[in-house]
Amino acid sequence: HVERHLIPFLGHHKLIRLEPTHVQNLIGAKLREGLSVTTVRAIVITLSGALRQALDWGLVGRNVAAMAKLPK
Repeated sequence: HVERHLIPFLGHHKLIRLEPTHVQNLIGAKLREGLSVTTVRAIVITLSGALRQALDWGLVGRNVAAMAKLPK
């Protein structure tokens, strides 16, 4: 998920500058690409786990992926 979806879409953003809207845009783009809801949810869960670790390490102030509205 990281190399195929997250880095190409979000990799140009600095980690500290990542916003919930970036994650929502990722979700929308991946759904428009035809990825299944299950796959898109898995991508966001992967991102959220990475950001949770970054939060624990003090690299970010919040987990923006946890704020995103996941597709049902």
